[in-house]
Formats: sequence, structure tokens, C-alpha cells
Amino acid sequence: IMQHGSSQEHLLEDEESAPSETSSLITPSHSEQARSHNILTRRRRRKMSSKNGNDRPREVELFQEVDYNYAKNSVVTSKYTFFNFFWKNPLEQLQRVANIYFLIISGLQLIPDLSPTGRFTTLLPLCVVLLVTAAKEAIEDIRRHRQDHLVNTRKALALHRNKKEFVYKNWQDITVGDIILIKKGEQIPADLILLYTSDPSGNAYIETAVLDGETNLKLRQLPPSFLSFNSSSTSAPTLPLSSSFLSSFSSFFSSFHFLAEIPNRDLYRFQGTAQNSNSSTDKFSLTPKQLLLRGSILQNTDYIIGLTLYTGKDTKLLQNANFKTFVKKSKIEKKTNVILLCIFIIQILICIMSALVSLEHNFEIRGMNERKRAGFIWQFFTFLILLNNLIPISLYVTMELVKFGQAYFIENDTDLYDYRHKNKNKNKNKSESVLEEGEEEEEKEDEVDVVKTEARTSNINE
Repeated sequence: IMQHGSSQEHLLEDEESAPSETSSLITPSHSEQARSHNILTRRRRRKMSSKNGNDRPREVELFQEVDYNYAKNSVVTSKYTFFNFFWKNPLEQLQRVANIYFLIISGLQLIPDLSPTGRFTTLLPLCVVLLVTAAKEAIEDIRRHRQDHLVNTRKALALHRNKKEFVYKNWQDITVGDIILIKKGEQIPADLILLYTSDPSGNAYIETAVLDGETNLKLRQLPPSFLSFNSSSTSAPTLPLSSSFLSSFSSFFSSFHFLAEIPNRDLYRFQGTAQNSNSSTDKFSLTPKQLLLRGSILQNTDYIIGLTLYTGKDTKLLQNANFKTFVKKSKIEKKTNVILLCIFIIQILICIMSALVSLEHNFEIRGMNERKRAGFIWQFFTFLILLNNLIPISLYVTMELVKFGQAYFIENDTDLYDYRHKNKNKNKNKSESVLEEGEEEEEKEDEVDVVKTEARTSNINE
């Protein structure tokens, strides 16, 4: 095909069919050659295709280097960095109706002879309001950074590709293709394919309360092809695993090639296949019964070994959790904006009537001369400045301080403490969430967090 100069599309199609054609000719004496041919074929196809692996089916082999730039396993829930905070936070605050209103009033007051009040009577309080709100946002975002650091630096046992032994690895350093060992009671750091379990029957049990709020244990089972290795010994080896077991494990699973669907947010759907390169008939499908989701906790099983399939934002947990940095508005804030808009319309009408009456009766207004008194527009803006106190400048900062205080009391409320998960209420770093809990419109923005909180609250009440 290369000699005849076929197009790239034909090359990909022919190369995809090459493994199956080669597999039909496999004999026990040529198994290693066929496996090497399959690996080289896949590597050539990867080089010609896109390097971004997040929008394509997941293709993984044990102990083989991954060619795609899959998502990192680190989690970032913070909104700002040190460099973008000073311009991003003011832009977000200007999305509020009252802040835009007072910014316009401050600009009008700076025009000479237009304002009957001082030039900085609105600008200085506005700056104080913006600074207080920015300080509150900065404190909360620092807490988010610290929480992200704690999650990303958690330790997990990963199989070293060269030493063939399990070593501790930070969650943020886990990549697609890593072999992870999870002990009983530990949280799963990424979406894994179940390869081995300490139960000779091939069963493992996980708790998915963080994902869907259900406290009943979910059953995960090995596929029949893996069960033969799992049940080869009458009793599971104890931890730490011996070098002989790891050698047998590596030699058995190194011949398998895994192909899975594009990352998606459906917790109950998964499609994939596993192919044994040494046997053309040993090909089977993978179902949700073989998938261990990030955030779930291993229970009633001493330990399991899994293959990392999805990491970071590709995991189903983070696919359902929306960590975008836009400003999320609660219902009370949206209602406040509508009320302020109505007050502003009433203020405009009052200013128009006052300007007309001023022109009709030639009222004397302090700080205006005869030439400017006749201008309707000039009169209108003067009354607009005089009546700007109809909208309180401290409205939003008062709301922010109240939400900040509510978040503090929720964080330190012992009745909301979940002793089983050793974790307090999730809202300790987000005062905005205080007014968002239970609102249907906000559930779409952060669905997993809402389900998680409701489930934990109901479990404690029970």
C-alpha cells in the first residue's frame, strides 16, 4: 500500500483490517511475530492520526507506551490563578446589574458642573464594594487550590513498568495504561478496568455514593478470560504481592489489547472489547460490570488490580461535575437583578418628569448656570445622579457576606458531619453554593455535587 501511494484514509482502513487478517494465520510458533506485527501496525496508525486522544476511542495495552495525549489525572476546581485574578474577577463582578449601574453613575459624577454632589461620592464606595467581594473570592479560591492539591497528591499503588513492583504514585501522575492496586476502603483514583481481584470467584464490590448517591454496594465481575488466571490459585496472594505473582500477572495480561468507547458522562453505560493477541478467538466484550469508576470505594474485597482507562476530565465523575469558571447565579441573585432593573426603570421615569418640570418652572439647581439649565439631557443626568441612592450600593456586598457567613456555619456544624466518609459538607469552599442547593436549574450546572450532598444528608438522617 505504501509503495502504490494510497491515500491516508485507505491506509488507515487497510491497516485496521490487517490485524484480523494476520490473526487468522496465527500458529503457536508464529504468535510472537504476529503480536509484534500488530503492535507496529497500531503505532503507525497512531502516528498518522491526531495526537489528541480525548475525542477518539480509547486504545490501551499493558506495559506499552501510550502515544496519545490523554487528559491528565489532576483535578482543577479553582476559578483563578495569580496572574488572571486581577482582570478576570473585575470582569465577572461587572456582570452584575448594580455594579454596572454605579460604574456609570461614577463616570457621570466625574464630569465637571454636571454632578450636584462630590465627584467621588459613588466611586469610592464602589471601589470598597468591589475590593471586599474580590477579597472574599480570593479567600475561597485559595481554599479551592488547597483542596485540589490534597486530592491531586493522594497516593495510589501503581505497578512500575520496569521494576515490576508496586510503588506509590500521586493521583495527578497516574496515566492511561497504568496498573493500579486498590485496597479495601480506598477510593479509586481513575476509571479502571478490573483485571484481578482477591476473591477467587472474580467478584469485587464498590460503593458509588459519591457518584449516584446510592449506598448499596455494586457488584463488579471479571470476564471469563480473566477469571481463569484469577482462580488459578485456591487462595489469593497476600499483600505485598510477591515477584513471582507479578511476573505471572505481567506475562498473562501483556498479550491483551483493550479498546473502549469515547469518554462520556453516562454512569451506567460502557462498551469495550479485549483481544488476546495470541489467540484469534479470544476476543470478548467489556461491560459496566468490569468498569471501576473514579470516586467509588472498594468494599468487602481485600484488594483489586485494575487497568487505568480514563483519567482526569475523561472520567465519568468529572464528566458529570461541571467545573467551568463562569459565574453561577442563584435564583435570589437573578430575582435581585430583575428588581433592580424595575427600580432603574422607575428612576428613569422620575428623572424624565423632574427634568421636564425643571424646564417648565425654571427651577434653580445648585451648581448649574443659566446656559446649562435649559438643556433637557443635562437636567436628566443631574437628577439621575441625585436619585442614585434608590439602588443601595452595598446590596451585593451584603449578600456576599451573608453567604460567606452561612458557608462558615455549615462547615463547622457537627450535625452535618459525615463520620463514615470523614468529610464535611462540600460547600465549605463555595459560599455561592449556599443559595444553589436544591434548585433545579443549578443541578444541571453541578449535578454530581448536588446528588452527593443530598445522599449524604439522607443517610445521616436515616
